[in-house]
Amino acid sequence: MRRGRAVLMVGGVTALLMLGFTSAHASGPAVAIDTTGGSAVVSGPQSQWFEYPAGVPLTVNGTASFDAGKQGDVLVQLAQTPFVNTDNPGQPADPVVVFTGSTDITCDQANLCTWSFRVPFIITPGTYQVTALATQAPDSESGSPLTATSNTIDVTIL
Repeated sequence: MRRGRAVLMVGGVTALLMLGFTSAHASGPAVAIDTTGGSAVVSGPQSQWFEYPAGVPLTVNGTASFDAGKQGDVLVQLAQTPFVNTDNPGQPADPVVVFTGSTDITCDQANLCTWSFRVPFIITPGTYQVTALATQAPDSESGSPLTATSNTIDVTIL
């Protein structure tokens, strides 16, 4: 079994990072979000000083798969749609990325993986769009990473 480590990035650069992940290859990674859309999740740090009550939902979970012999990672993005479009009043606002981070990922021998994502700090309660992106090393040194993007779900952060 392989376990990944969490790597965190915050801010607008992550939106550019997400746009840069594309691939025309038929093989490569696959990723899905298993958490039901509309679920409520509590944000907050893991701490030795505080325990959340049993049954409190703290994570968004999913699955991923990668080609045999390839390492992969899953990145999760949280975005929120502002109430007002300050750039173009009267038009719907585009979602704003508020956080992007890696997941805790565990894979079996066949590279079938489960992942879990927890918002590592307290964020403003509200509805957020969650999208997962799986990346895998390229087939050759000169190639781009292979990627797959999940469906997007809404979660309510409490």
